[in-house]
Amino acid sequence: MDLRHSRPFRITLLLAFALTLLLGVGPYFFDAEYARNELRALVFRETGRMLSIQGTTHVVLLPSPGLIAEDVTLSETDAITRFAHADRVRIQLSPWALLRRHQVSITRLEVDRPELSIRRIADGRYNFDDLLSSRGAHAELRFDLQALEFTDGRFDYADTTTGDAVSLSNLKLLVDHPTDPKEGALKLSGDFALAQNGSVRWRSHTEAGAALRYIAAERRLYVAGLTLNMTQQGKSGDSLGVAHAQLDATGELVYGWEPLRLNGGSLKVKAVGTRAQQAWQWTVDAPRIDFRNGVARLNDLKFALDIRSPQSRIEAEVDVPALAGTQRGSLRADAAKLDVKLSSPEQTFTLNFASPLELHQGTLARLPNYRLTGTYTNKGLPRGAIPFELSGEAKMDLQQETISLDNRGTLDGAEFATLFSVSNFVNPSYRLNLDLARLDLTPYLPAVAEGAKAVDTETPFEFGWLQQLDAEGQLHIGEFVVKNLHLQNIALQFMANDGKVRLDPLSAHIYGGELSGQMEIDASGDVPSFHVRQLLSDVNVNPLMNDLLATSRFEGRGQLDLDVSARGSRLSEIRGSANGRARMSLARGLIRGMDLEALLRTANQQLKLMNGEQVSPADMKASTHFSELHASLAIKDGIANNRDLYVGTGLLRLDGGGQIDLGRGSIDYTMRASANPRVPELRDIVGLTVPIRLTGSLASPEYRIDYSTLREQLEARQKAATKAPAKPAAAKPSPPASGAKPPRKLPTPTPARK
Repeated sequence: MDLRHSRPFRITLLLAFALTLLLGVGPYFFDAEYARNELRALVFRETGRMLSIQGTTHVVLLPSPGLIAEDVTLSETDAITRFAHADRVRIQLSPWALLRRHQVSITRLEVDRPELSIRRIADGRYNFDDLLSSRGAHAELRFDLQALEFTDGRFDYADTTTGDAVSLSNLKLLVDHPTDPKEGALKLSGDFALAQNGSVRWRSHTEAGAALRYIAAERRLYVAGLTLNMTQQGKSGDSLGVAHAQLDATGELVYGWEPLRLNGGSLKVKAVGTRAQQAWQWTVDAPRIDFRNGVARLNDLKFALDIRSPQSRIEAEVDVPALAGTQRGSLRADAAKLDVKLSSPEQTFTLNFASPLELHQGTLARLPNYRLTGTYTNKGLPRGAIPFELSGEAKMDLQQETISLDNRGTLDGAEFATLFSVSNFVNPSYRLNLDLARLDLTPYLPAVAEGAKAVDTETPFEFGWLQQLDAEGQLHIGEFVVKNLHLQNIALQFMANDGKVRLDPLSAHIYGGELSGQMEIDASGDVPSFHVRQLLSDVNVNPLMNDLLATSRFEGRGQLDLDVSARGSRLSEIRGSANGRARMSLARGLIRGMDLEALLRTANQQLKLMNGEQVSPADMKASTHFSELHASLAIKDGIANNRDLYVGTGLLRLDGGGQIDLGRGSIDYTMRASANPRVPELRDIVGLTVPIRLTGSLASPEYRIDYSTLREQLEARQKAATKAPAKPAAAKPSPPASGAKPPRKLPTPTPARK
């Protein structure tokens, strides 16, 4: 018989369909108050948390028994504070667990618009740890999840100790078949936000995927083939200043379930972005991550950082063989290598650290006992790099954006100690205290290199580095050497910002005397400007002039007071634009190259021959001793004028005036020598002056004695004597004693020999 035409069979089939429809669909049409109360009581017995269901509750029997609840809230363990909330929750249960063991075993969980608040407590625990703890085989409530799905969710994380906060909004999460070694998968997307003390610092859109496997017997969750992408959305907080940032991560992670913590794996992270005008790129390679017994170990860790800007570039590489510590955020390595290179168009630093390493909370790094070797090169140092070696302690705080170093060692072979700090990585501000035993620039500066004949006055100075410099501090150099120039005990305080640098006060011990004053450089405009105010007291002039200008024309000790300003990017421009004043006072010295005293002694015999004479070059064996010398200079547009020269000696007095062209390095000056009336051998030229004209190069001037002017003075005096009224006849003098010489007659002038 064909069952399709059997009336009893059709009635039975209709009844079965009606029963199935009643079991599967019926629960949607009545409020399962009993199921709701039982679920609330079960959650409280198992977790101590309060479950509140403000909306309707429905029971579903097919295809698997389950429960649908609306407006659901789960409390913290205090039964008051809200831990989680959802607009709608669908819970699917295992029928065999219900029938055989009378257990509520959740196999699938679907949540609409969930909100979850995770908090990290001061002792390192999280407010969800109790939910993951094992309650034994006879527990009434179990989680055997085969699928977990969040739609339009929000996840908030906060660290109560640091103030850090993370949120995920518009969250879509799917965990599918986590216990299946082949089908287990994780997919996640949402909007990520990083906050600090309630202020959002960075936002991104996040996409992640991975193969997933949960092994219940081991209570472990394996995440394989992880891919994570985070792309910045909008502007970051002002304190962070990051734009166009993107982070990509790949790796394999292992999580323990009780409690849920990272236990190990491997991870590679690459991030790029911009800050102000800087392009940032950093990578982290952690091939072996291991967390056991509350201790974290990262083996063969490598970190690289590259920061580029129009003015400079910073490259850093960190290699850590083994880094270990607690899960609370403190890590330590007994040995780490850090290589840093700071370069710009003008200069380059290379730094090579070897040190123990400490990391705290992921943002604070310390090198407690490092050894550092490195070099410094500059475009102005063509003969090689300056090497240095030191040891000390360093600290870097990424959150506060600070770096500090306290160390001592050697710089180019000389001992030195320094305190150095940097704050604000985008617009860095530097602080430096440096104590250096000796600094010799002779092997490096081209102007004093071997074979150099003169300073290059046309090569422009480079002040681009000063435009971005914000620095202050103190500097002490025991001995400073540039070729033959030596200074001792240089001490200064400096401040540089807005394209300006000021050295105030600036002091030094220089050639037996003391230097004190200030110096300013202003490179904020189109043309750099300079201002120098210096006082040199009790300075030995001869070695100073010999070492500085390669001339030994002057000797003596005295004082120099200088107040000069200038503008220009070349030495020739600076000399040609100088304005200000200078005063000089010397005692007990001499002027080499001319013997004015000998000149006056022979003037009586030479007057008849005087017709102009030039002496070039100067006879450096000749010299004029003086007891005191005073002069002042008024400087305007590179021309130094003097009108008050005074030089006093035992036989003569010297005064004069003229000008010095600092830009061209030339002199046009006239000195006037007059005899001491108390010297008998000069009595014939008492009242006359001997004009001496200095012209030509300032380094090696020529001088000409103006005998014609001297002869005119003599003729004028003779005419005045002739016109004078006759005096009464005096008593006839007695004849000269035996052997006495008659009075000398002035010679008749004749043309001078050239």
